[in-house]
Amino acid sequence: MDRPTVGKPDAIGVVVIHGVMPQPRYRIQDLAARNLCKALEKDAHWGGCGQWTSRVTNLKDAGVAQTLIPDPTISRVQVGDAAPPPQTPYFDVIESYWSPLDKGKTTFASVASWMLQTIFVPMNTTARYASPTGKTCYDFGLIIGGMAVVVALLAGAFVCATTAFNGLILKAGTCTPACPTAWQILTNPIALAEVFSWWTLGILAIAAVGAFLIAQAIKAALSAIGQKSELQLHAAQRSNRWRFIGIAFLAGALLLTASALFPILPQGAAGGWLPLWFVVAALLVVGGRTLAQSWIVNFFGDVQIYTTRNENSDFFAMREAILACVSKTIIDTCSANANEGQGYDRVFILAHSLGSTIAMDALIRFSEATEQAPELKAALRRVRGFVTFGTSLEKTKYFFDVNNPSPSLALEQWNDDLYGALFTPDVRELQKPNAGAEGIFWLNDWYFKDAVCNAIDSYRSFLRPGTPLSEAPRARASVVAAAREEGSGDIVCPVVALNQEGSKGFVFPEIIPHSEYLSDPWFWASDGPHVGVLEVLASSCQVVWPRLGKVPAPAYTRVAAGRFERANTDLIRRFADHYSVK
Repeated sequence: MDRPTVGKPDAIGVVVIHGVMPQPRYRIQDLAARNLCKALEKDAHWGGCGQWTSRVTNLKDAGVAQTLIPDPTISRVQVGDAAPPPQTPYFDVIESYWSPLDKGKTTFASVASWMLQTIFVPMNTTARYASPTGKTCYDFGLIIGGMAVVVALLAGAFVCATTAFNGLILKAGTCTPACPTAWQILTNPIALAEVFSWWTLGILAIAAVGAFLIAQAIKAALSAIGQKSELQLHAAQRSNRWRFIGIAFLAGALLLTASALFPILPQGAAGGWLPLWFVVAALLVVGGRTLAQSWIVNFFGDVQIYTTRNENSDFFAMREAILACVSKTIIDTCSANANEGQGYDRVFILAHSLGSTIAMDALIRFSEATEQAPELKAALRRVRGFVTFGTSLEKTKYFFDVNNPSPSLALEQWNDDLYGALFTPDVRELQKPNAGAEGIFWLNDWYFKDAVCNAIDSYRSFLRPGTPLSEAPRARASVVAAAREEGSGDIVCPVVALNQEGSKGFVFPEIIPHSEYLSDPWFWASDGPHVGVLEVLASSCQVVWPRLGKVPAPAYTRVAAGRFERANTDLIRRFADHYSVK
């Protein structure tokens, strides 16, 4: 039976911002859209609207912002797969892609030097790392443990290679009058000809190629296991990848078998088990190099570049390019026909890892731009929610503060007030229309075992969302006066984000669950006091397909209002007067 619709379907813009590490274009966009579809299908209300699908569309389609540059494709989540315009609420998932802007610009030496200057030698009093002792010990213990594993793997590779080399010298060495040193061989590989005959060197080359192929096949297999959820949707790609992995492993095994069975001298004995030491050495080198690249260069390199405040550094120019890219995506998505009442009804920002720090700066820049361009105020009011997951905001704030040349209480207070004027942990703000909203609802999801992230703790403010910053001194003074009058002791400055801790544990092969949020049902679905991201995104949908032939109340009010009230009783009480006193 056809179900009627009422009025214009809600158009929801969802800007997703990826984090550290080299990222392929559209990966996080597709992942977010695919899991949003799953969450809608499983939801008690939205699952009854029909089959939710994610279709790729572009800027020429009706109802899509026309100002995004460059022209990317987007993932539209809607009921059915009919061409636009949809007849029901839909979600346009738009990626802000900044990964290529800073990759390959740092080295291990550069990152290690920067870490020594920031993590271990903070020579000022402004750098404070806000995190419970247990979480801090876990995070740094895991990082230091990872570095120790890298050193152990590389040392093991050296031992295995030396063992194989010494065994070959005993079997096939022809040192006359004396063997060259290991350093001489490293600096001048042709010196191997003084130790081994060309026949032996050929056998060694076969063993080295076989060891390399096996090591790469094992690495590729682990990568395929880690991308299992993505490959499930592409059966042909999955089978082709495993086919190539199998071919590489088989070729490597055949070469190693040949090197083990062939005599290592034209008239001598076979190499036997010696080539296997090269396999072990190759595996250890690949493992150590992969960990070092992931833990040091790829992750901390991005953080090093983005937290650079020295305007004379090339890194600062990269930082500005990254921030400009993300800012433009957000502003363009919100600005499409904002003054004509068209475009997206509401826009939500989903930011992962370092992307949450970039998104925070972009939203602040957006807010500051409205002071010089009042026509942007209508666009900014469309941003109703800011969802951070696996966020590094607390860690990057520490790195920013380390570079602050002098402590300044006034600067710290101004920064805190800036957050308070823009963000709120009060989920009831989502129930208000855009024009009546006083702040952007900030939800932060995190896992304890994710060493990259933290609960938001240092982003605190007494200022009410929407209040001009010029009112901050008066608001702070009123809080202090109230505390003195009540004689209640220390003043508690409220956190401007609603923190929610998940329970995800270690995952293979990444170990830490840093990339698991979008595929975790806990992230999307509400359960008891937990606020799911689905209900945040769908909070504004006033027009939905009716059930039992009747037009329902707004989905947010009907499905989730009671749950949110129960979940945030303490927040509602604390924010009744927009400040709290202990």
